[in-house]
Amino acid sequence: MNIPRSHSASFATAFFSLLCVLTTDFARAQHWSAPRTIAEGLSPGNYHLKLYADDTLHTIFQNYTVRGSIYYSTGDTAAWSVPQPISGTNSFFGSFALSPTGKRSMVFSRGDYPHQVISLSRFDNGSWKSPVDLYDGDHNSAFPAVAYNQDTLLIAWMNGTNNYMDPVPGDVYTGIVSADTILHQTKVSTGNKGAWSISIVKDANNTPSVLWQSLDARLESRLYHSLKTSGQWTAPTEIGYGRFPVGIAGPEGMLQVIYHNEIKSRIGYRQYNGTSWSGETVLPQSNAPSSTGHGNHKIVMIGNTPLAQWSTGESIMMAIQKDGRWSRPRLFTVGTGEAADIAVTKGSLLNIVWKSGGNMYHSFSSVDTIPPVFASFPKLLRDTIEAGTPVTVNWKISGSDTMFHTEIAFSTDLGATWKVIDTVASRETSYTFTPPVLFSDSCLIRMTADDFWLNKQSAYSTTFSIRNLPPRSFSLSGPLENTIVTPNIVAFTWEASADISRDTIRYSLRVKSMLAQAGLDTTFPPTLTTSASLTIKPVSVNDTMFAWSVIAHDGIDSTMNIGGPRTFIRPIPPPILPFPLFQPFDSARSNVPNLQFTWRKPMNRLYDIMRYHLRIFSAPADSAPPVFDTLIPNILSTSLTVGKFVLLPVASYADSLFYWHVLADDGFDTVHNIGGERRLVLALPAVRTIPSSIDFGTVTPAATVFSDLKIYLPYIRKISVDSIYFIRKRFFTTAPSIPPVLVKGDTLTISVGFSPDSLMMYEDTLVISGEHAAFTIEVPVHGTASYSVGIPGSRNDRPVEFGLSQNFPNPFNPSTVIPFHVKTTGRTTLRLYDVLGRDLMTLFDQIVTPGSYSVEFVGKDLPSGVYICVMHSGPFTASRKLLLAK
Repeated sequence: MNIPRSHSASFATAFFSLLCVLTTDFARAQHWSAPRTIAEGLSPGNYHLKLYADDTLHTIFQNYTVRGSIYYSTGDTAAWSVPQPISGTNSFFGSFALSPTGKRSMVFSRGDYPHQVISLSRFDNGSWKSPVDLYDGDHNSAFPAVAYNQDTLLIAWMNGTNNYMDPVPGDVYTGIVSADTILHQTKVSTGNKGAWSISIVKDANNTPSVLWQSLDARLESRLYHSLKTSGQWTAPTEIGYGRFPVGIAGPEGMLQVIYHNEIKSRIGYRQYNGTSWSGETVLPQSNAPSSTGHGNHKIVMIGNTPLAQWSTGESIMMAIQKDGRWSRPRLFTVGTGEAADIAVTKGSLLNIVWKSGGNMYHSFSSVDTIPPVFASFPKLLRDTIEAGTPVTVNWKISGSDTMFHTEIAFSTDLGATWKVIDTVASRETSYTFTPPVLFSDSCLIRMTADDFWLNKQSAYSTTFSIRNLPPRSFSLSGPLENTIVTPNIVAFTWEASADISRDTIRYSLRVKSMLAQAGLDTTFPPTLTTSASLTIKPVSVNDTMFAWSVIAHDGIDSTMNIGGPRTFIRPIPPPILPFPLFQPFDSARSNVPNLQFTWRKPMNRLYDIMRYHLRIFSAPADSAPPVFDTLIPNILSTSLTVGKFVLLPVASYADSLFYWHVLADDGFDTVHNIGGERRLVLALPAVRTIPSSIDFGTVTPAATVFSDLKIYLPYIRKISVDSIYFIRKRFFTTAPSIPPVLVKGDTLTISVGFSPDSLMMYEDTLVISGEHAAFTIEVPVHGTASYSVGIPGSRNDRPVEFGLSQNFPNPFNPSTVIPFHVKTTGRTTLRLYDVLGRDLMTLFDQIVTPGSYSVEFVGKDLPSGVYICVMHSGPFTASRKLLLAK
C-alpha cells in the first residue's frame, strides 16, 4: 500500500474534479468539503473500515478479502496523519475505543482460522504498543468489540466458530480488562451456529449492552441483545431477523440499532425502550444487498437527530429520522460502495470516510438547519385553461442551499383535500403538468419544499379557472335505420366518444315507440361500455316502430350521437306452438336426489328468445302451491337440474309422488307443454347409517368389544323403525326394545357387540327396517377371532386347518385385511391377480409355522375393479375375490 507523502492544497485541488463526478446535488447542497485522500494504492476488495471521533478523528481499516495488518490514522478537517500499521495484527476484524479522558485501545482477532485469539493494543506516547493476547479459547475466537466505561475497558467476543457448517456453537463472552488482563470473564450466550458482528453499546447511564447475530436452525441470521444490570448480564433477547447490528444511544438514552435485513435486502431499524424492542422499520428505498458486507452501515446522533448511512454496493446513501419517520435516502456518492463509515465530532460536524477504487477519502459537512424559503410564489402562464391541456407553474427558492426536493399538489375543493402530482429536484424552478378530470371550475396549486432535515416551506398559487370540453360526437352502429328486428332482446351498439379533457365517459341509451304509448319510453342506466341489450315488446300492432339514441356524459357536459335518433321495426310475432316434455318420463321412479328435467324448444317463426317456467307440485296442479317454481328467475335453456333440498318427501313415503309441467313464454304469449302434467315418484332411501359398515378387526377369543352405529334420516321427514336384527346372529346389539320414531334431524345411536368364542372370521348383516320396504337398510359387520393381531408371521398355538378367509372390509378403499390359516410348517405365498389372470404383485411370501395370520393390502395405486387373491401353502391352494371400489 502506498501512503502519500503530503496532503498539500494542490493535491486537494487535483481531486476536486473527481468530487464533481462522484458527488450529486445532495452532496454539494450539504456543503461537503472536497475529498481529502487518507491512503492510496489499496488493493481491490471490501475493506473493514471504521471512523471514530472525539475532538479529532480516528480511522482504522484493513483489507477484508486479504487478511493483513490493521492500519490507523488520525486527522481533522485540515490534514490526516500517514496511516501506520499496528504490529502483529494479522486479523479479520478489529474494534477501536476512545475513553472520555483520551485513552485509545484496539482489540482484534489475529491468527489463522480455525484458531484465532483475541488481542489488545493500546496507544501510548504517540504510538501503538505491541499486541497482548487476552483470550485463547478452545476454538476460533473472533469478532471482538470494545468500549470504555469511563476509563474501564469492556470487551466482548465470540469463542467457537464463524463457519455455519461447523457444529461447534459460537459462545458470546464479555470481560473487563485491567492491566492488559481480562478480569471477570462471563459467558453471555451460547449461539446456535456461530456468532457474528458483536458490538457494545452504552446508554445515557453508561449501562452496557451487547448486540450480535447468530444462525438459527434454518441457517437464517437473527439478532440478539443482552443488557448488564446489577452486575449481571440478562438472558439474551431475540430481536428479529437481521445481520451486522450497529447500535447507538439515541434521544434520552434510548438504545437504537440498524442492521441489514437479508430477507428484504434493505436496512432495518429498531429501538429499545428499556423493556422491549420495537417492531422493524425498513428505511425507505434502502437497497442494501448482502454482498456489501460487514461495517458498511452505521447510525450516529447529530444532536437529537438520528442519521443512518449505508452502502448499496454502488453508492453511499444517508437518511435521517425526524418526528418518528425516516426521510427518503439522499445519495452521497456514486461509483463506490466497497466501504464507508461516518462519525460526528464535537460541534455537530458530520464526517465521512470511504473507499473508492484503490484510494480512501475523507469529507466533512456542517449541519445546516435553515428551512428553504420561496422567494416568489408559483405563477401560472394563463388564468384560464382547458381541462386536459398542460399547465406550467414557475417559482424561485432562496434562503437555503440544503433544499432537496419540491412536492407539487393540487386541490379542486378550495384546499380541503390535496393530491400530490409529482416531486422535482431542488434546482428546478418550473414544472408542467396536465390536470386530470375535474368536477369543479377552479384549481389550487401547492408547492412544498423540504431539505435533508425535513424542514418544510409551503407556498400557494392563486386559483385559476378550468374550462371543460364536452365529449366529441360519435355514431350509432346497430340496429341500422328501418331494420326489422325479430328477436325480442335487441342488441344496441355505438362508437366510443373521444374527450379532449380525458374525462371518464358514460353513456345513456334511450328507446321509445314512435307513438309513445305508455310503458314504451325507457332510458338505460349510464354505462362505461359502448353496447347494451334490451327486451323490446310492442303492445299494439299499430305501434311497432321504435326510435333510439345515445347520450355521452363526462360529468359536466353531454353530447348526443351524430344524426339524432335512429328507427327500427319490432313486429308482433305469431303465437308459439305447444311442445313436448322429454325427461323424466311419466310415472318414472328415481332413487337419486338430483333430477334433470328436459323438454323440446317450441317452434317460433321470429326465433324469439324463449323463457321457460318449470313448476313442480306435491299434488295435482292448482290443488296445492308448487314446491318448485322458476318464475323468478326465468330459465333460458331447455333443461334444469333440481336438487334434493327441493324435492324432499313431506312426511312419509306416500308423499314421494310429484307432478310437473313447463310453460314457455316469448314475451308475447305463454303456452303449456303437450300432454299436461307428468308424474314422478322419488324413491329415496329412508335411513342412513354412520358408518355404513362395521369392522371389529382382530379380537382375542372370549373378549367382548363394542362399536357405535348412528341411524339418521337424510330425506324423509318422519319414520317409524320396526325392527333391528342380525341375519346369522353372530353379533349382538343394544337396540331399544320399543321401535323408535325418528324425525328428520334426530339421530338414533345403538351399540353393536362382538364376543367370539372360536378362532375364525365372522361375517353378518345388521338389518334395520321401517314402515315401508323401501326404508330397509343393511349394514355389513366383520370381525376375526385370533391370537395374532394383524402381524404377518405371528401365530397362535391352537391347531388350525388350511384356509383363506374372505377379506374385510369388502368392498374396500383403499386398504383391506386378508386372514389366512396354515396347518403345517412350510413356505406360504399370497399373490394378487386381475380378472385377466395377470400377476400383479406378491402380498406375502414367507416360511411360517402352523397358525392364523393376516396381511394388509393397500390398493391406492390400482383402479377400481375385481381382483383375485391366490394362496399356496404346501398341497393347499385357495383363492378369494377382492372388490376395490374407489
